[in-house]
Amino acid sequence: MNPIKEPFIPIDASPPVNLQVSTDGTRKYIFRTAGGYSIETVCIPEQERYTLCISTQAGCRMGCRFCMTGRQGFLANLSTDEILNQIRSVPEFLKLTNIVFMGMGEPFDNLDAVMASIGILTSHRGFNIPPRRITVSTAGVLPGIRVFLEKTRCPLAVSLHSPFADERRSLMPIENAYPLSEVISVIRQTPVSSQRRLFFEYILFKDFNHSQRHVDELARLLQGLRCRINLMRMHPVPGIPLESPDDQALLAFRDALLEKGFVVTVRRSRGHDIAAACGLLAPRCGEGVSA
Repeated sequence: MNPIKEPFIPIDASPPVNLQVSTDGTRKYIFRTAGGYSIETVCIPEQERYTLCISTQAGCRMGCRFCMTGRQGFLANLSTDEILNQIRSVPEFLKLTNIVFMGMGEPFDNLDAVMASIGILTSHRGFNIPPRRITVSTAGVLPGIRVFLEKTRCPLAVSLHSPFADERRSLMPIENAYPLSEVISVIRQTPVSSQRRLFFEYILFKDFNHSQRHVDELARLLQGLRCRINLMRMHPVPGIPLESPDDQALLAFRDALLEKGFVVTVRRSRGHDIAAACGLLAPRCGEGVSA
């Protein structure tokens, strides 16, 4: 049963200005912010499940090599209203079953607005969404992780991509400020209730991060954590010499992780033809049709 309801508190709704529809049914909405920036929101329908991937910033300052949003650089934080508007203003609003903070921007780089949004989303006077249906994804901003773990029971997804600091640093500059080892340490020190799920996102790059030594180091690094590893294919980014391995290599890596006792999911790419897949969000001039 769909958990979302109309909130008691007034929410000003600003409709999307453009829409693109993928051949696989994924829908990408483009909203305009008060500051004139374009942001993208993706609705992924799958049988009775409707997942909405929302943005928290226009652009992003994290600079991850494999991400189109990061190539824009940081433009602006979204307000709480602009975050909530993405949910309230899509036609699928009352069908939504899951909200994921995995769109444009780093959620914990806009911590106050994100935490306020979660408060309204989970409040019985707000959207009344169970916390387990709201997942926040982070590159590893430690101050935000600490606040999030203390004040919410929502699932946390951490972008990992390599268990080795030098490799991860070459992909994600945030490793310099907040090393993955420290992120894992904080997660271990925080009591995780049975209601909170923990995910590690892992994009596979051809001939780079899917060897047996990566499997062994992941097993050491994540030992004892109740978590799921989500494997994803690399989506090509113009000008970046990174590729996805073939299916055989991807499945071999998955099987090796399963042998170590991990719970592993291979995430199916959705909306690639409209640049709505993971890492491809970055509004282009004139993109989409009138919504």
